[in-house]
Amino acid sequence: MLIALASPRVARSLEDGLERIERLLSEAAARGASIVCFPEAYLPGLRGLDFEVFAYDPSVQERALDALARMSARHRIAAIHGIEDVSDEGRRITATVIDANGSFVGRQIKTQLDPSEEANYVPGIGRNVFEIDGLRFGIAICHEGWRYPETVRWAAVRGAHIVFHPQHTGTMTERPAQRRWGAEGAPYYESAMAMRARENTIYFASVNYALPDQESATSIISPAGECLAHLPYGEEGVLVHDIDLDAATGRLAHRWAPERCVDSTPSAEPLAAIACVLERLDADSRRREGELLDWFRESVRDGEWAGTEYRFTFASDADSLARIGELLGYERLCCPFLRFRLEVDREASAVLSMSGPQGVREFIDATFRRL
Repeated sequence: MLIALASPRVARSLEDGLERIERLLSEAAARGASIVCFPEAYLPGLRGLDFEVFAYDPSVQERALDALARMSARHRIAAIHGIEDVSDEGRRITATVIDANGSFVGRQIKTQLDPSEEANYVPGIGRNVFEIDGLRFGIAICHEGWRYPETVRWAAVRGAHIVFHPQHTGTMTERPAQRRWGAEGAPYYESAMAMRARENTIYFASVNYALPDQESATSIISPAGECLAHLPYGEEGVLVHDIDLDAATGRLAHRWAPERCVDSTPSAEPLAAIACVLERLDADSRRREGELLDWFRESVRDGEWAGTEYRFTFASDADSLARIGELLGYERLCCPFLRFRLEVDREASAVLSMSGPQGVREFIDATFRRL
């Protein structure tokens, strides 16, 4: 499958930014790419840096999103756009996904801000996996991919072939350009790209602005951690590369066993052994279990520890009860140490009680609760 990364120069205005986006997007489409990704917060630009950000409010945001949707439809290519979201809580850094029909698929809000960004932005909550034309992908935005490898693994364990990484690293200061990828003594960013791919056995695609002093190249990394291709430093352009989805096995990500990472600090009462039997679920079942777990965490109305069991409260509509039943079927197979009790009352609520042997509390907190 052909994917593309587009590195434009900083936008001086909305019109300038849209012109640059369409020029690069149309080139990606002409070269056969199915999807193209743009840098972090490209519209209107990442705040707090050494360039001016043009005026941007909800009306400008709406105009930009409408124009971007029409571009994808016109050129028949899906796109991931770094765009600022003006919300009631404050400004948020997002990556918005649009399909080749110009329809909005969803968005990833940056959940882990760099400390320097907290003066200008608020973090989001929740992570997403997307799928377009058989390509399953996650998005980790800049600092998330550099400093929080969990954000990449989160997508990898849910079947992502690739994690796209819109980012900004560098300045507008004219300096001698870096010339060799991964050079000794260079900033750590390119080494981090390689590790995010290698430690999960998936592709990692990092896309930067075209900057005079560019500290990392727009790059595509193989599941083995090798740089397959990158754009020249400081140059505006489009990187198109053919990736083999079958090579993105996620093998190392799927070997991660959080149930073994319970607190085993010596205490008066040693923890009971807790072990999941993941091989009881095939790849499709693990993917479906992950989707149901995501729904489960989002749908909980209330929850509390009551002695040795945790009580989750849900709506008791037929769809919710069917999903809970399907999820419990998977958990009964792969987590036989868990005990469940489902109660449905007359108040349109369902209560799922979950318990297990000593030490299961940490597992329930880590796996089922939205912390």
